[in-house]
Amino acid sequence: MYPLIKKVITRTVSIPPSTEYSSYFSTIEKAYANNPQLFKQLHASLDKFIIEYEGVLLFDTNYDNAILLMNTLLDNNIHIIFDIIYTDRKYGRTPTFEQLHEPLITEILSFADYIGPLIHNTIETHKKKDRQATITLKSFKETIIKKSIKKALMLVDWITKWSSYLQREETFDPSKLKAYKQSEIILVDFGFNIGGEFGGRHYAVILEKNNNPKAGVILIAPISSYDPLKNQKAHPVNVDLGMGAIHNYPKGCQVVINQIRYISKLRIEKPKTSLEPKLYMDKLKFQEVLHKFQKRITP
Repeated sequence: MYPLIKKVITRTVSIPPSTEYSSYFSTIEKAYANNPQLFKQLHASLDKFIIEYEGVLLFDTNYDNAILLMNTLLDNNIHIIFDIIYTDRKYGRTPTFEQLHEPLITEILSFADYIGPLIHNTIETHKKKDRQATITLKSFKETIIKKSIKKALMLVDWITKWSSYLQREETFDPSKLKAYKQSEIILVDFGFNIGGEFGGRHYAVILEKNNNPKAGVILIAPISSYDPLKNQKAHPVNVDLGMGAIHNYPKGCQVVINQIRYISKLRIEKPKTSLEPKLYMDKLKFQEVLHKFQKRITP
């Protein structure tokens, strides 16, 4: 739950039993005298932060920005006063403003009716998300405990990293990464996936031609290893790159054709800049990858 939402719930501003609110609007009274369009302008600005979810209007993740704007243009913590005025009117209590004059009183009451439901809807939505997250995390914890120690730690590590991806995705700018080229080999974290889905940290080859540097995703084919010393060999449907194909890695490598996919560039671990060493797949092997992929999708 966001800090400013907690402030509304705990009501850090102490309101006396009286329903006389004039003293809380002395600063706003002066600002309104200088700018009669104050509330109309604020209303228009706050409208940009509103979203609709299942027919309900609220601020959701825009809440802190909306409240900060309101408190900056009007007065510190004034959103709490508007919230209480709205609640008073909702339950039939009439707030009074003995030291204020019309039309400011009308503006205050109108704005309270506007902002009050948005605050309440946002708080209730965050409470709902908090309850559901608690239930989900409890279930997730039980799932982890049932896993082997190796899988449990891998899963916890991935969830931590995935959480960082979610925090970064809104500000992530793929254009700050290097421009990736077809047949280039990159290191990717595929994460902890289910069933036969490819997972973990592996190299991959870029299949996409002329990928847009501003694009958030890129088409790749994962590369896995096999150990001939353990009588392992490349799967017939894959493309065998042989021994030492990537950074002289002592094991064999194969391009996994049935796991070709688009990935977010957030998953790319290296190279991220043009200053880092670049590695490209052998041309003949890359053509074999494209041929086998095309063969799988051609009717």
